[in-house]
Amino acid sequence: MRRWMPALAAVLLCACSGARVREDEARLAEQQTKLDALTAQLKDRGAELDAAKAAKADADAKLSDATEKLLIAISRADSLQRSNAELSDAVGAGRTALGAKLNAAVAEKDALAQKLADALKAKLSAVRLKAIYRSARDKAVADRGKTEAELANLRKERDDLAARIADADKEKEREKTAADESKQRLHDELGPIADAILKEMQAGGAFAGVSGGRLEVKLSDGLLFDGESAKLTDGGATLLQRVGLALKALGPREIRVEAHNDGAPLKRGLLGGFEDHWELSAAQAAAATRALSARAGLDPAHLAAVGDAEFHALRADEDGCARNRCLVIAAQPLETP
Repeated sequence: MRRWMPALAAVLLCACSGARVREDEARLAEQQTKLDALTAQLKDRGAELDAAKAAKADADAKLSDATEKLLIAISRADSLQRSNAELSDAVGAGRTALGAKLNAAVAEKDALAQKLADALKAKLSAVRLKAIYRSARDKAVADRGKTEAELANLRKERDDLAARIADADKEKEREKTAADESKQRLHDELGPIADAILKEMQAGGAFAGVSGGRLEVKLSDGLLFDGESAKLTDGGATLLQRVGLALKALGPREIRVEAHNDGAPLKRGLLGGFEDHWELSAAQAAAATRALSARAGLDPAHLAAVGDAEFHALRADEDGCARNRCLVIAAQPLETP
C-alpha cells in the first residue's frame, strides 16, 4: 500500500493543478469577454486566442481522462493488494497465480504511469498555450493603448480645425460686417455728391454711384471740354469745382481722375492738335485734376491723372459715358499705414 501512496499523491496534485487551470481558464474567459470590445484590429488575434483556448480545453479533457483512469488503476491496485494479503495466507497454493496477478498489476501500473506522463505533457502544452494567450493579450492591450492615443490626437486635430474654422467664420463675418458698413457709408456719402451734379444727372450727362469700394462720378466730356480739346469750358470748370467741394467735405480721399475717349480719328487744324487719343485723354485728365486742386482745394498729393484713351472702354449706357467719351472721378478712403 505504501508503494502506491506517492503515485496517489501525484495524481491528487495533478487534479488540484487541473482545478487551478480551470479556474485560470474561467478568469481568462472573463478577460476575453472584456477584450471583445476592442477595435476591429484585435479580431484576428482573438481568433488565434480562441484556437489556443480550444487546444487547452482539449488538453484539459485528456488530462482529466488520464486522471480518472489512474484512479481506477489505483483502485484496482488496492484490490490486488488485498488479494495479495489474502493469498499470503495460502502462499503455497496460489504462489503461481499471485505472481501472474502481480505481474499484471505491475504492467497496468506502468501503462498508467505512461498515461500520466502523457497527461503531464498535455498540461505543459496547455501552460505554453496560456503563455501565448497572455502574450497576445498584452500585445492587444498595448495596441489598444496606441490606437486610443492616435484617436486622441485625431480628436485634438479635429477640435483645433473646428476652432480655426470658427475663427475664420468669425473673421469672415467681421469682414462682411465691415464691408457692409463701408458700403453703407459710401452710399451715405454719395448723397452730397449726387446733389452737386443733380442737374447734369437729370439731363443724362452725369452719373454718381459706388463701384468696388469707391465713389465714382462720371461726367460726359461735352460738359467739360469744347470738342477735341483739353481746355476746360467755364461751365466745365464750375462743374468740377462743385464735385471737388463735395468730395473735400467728405474728408481726405485718394482721388483718381480717368479720361476716356472713343478712338475715332482726330481732326487736326491749321495749328496742329493731339497726335492720338492717348495724348488727348492724358491732357484732359491733367486739366481736370488741376481744376480740382485749384478751384476746390483738393490736396495734389492725393490726386492722380490717368489717360485711358480708348483702351479701357466703359459701358455706353445711362452712366453718362455714351460713346466712351467721359471723365471718371473715383474717390476712396486713404489707406491706413
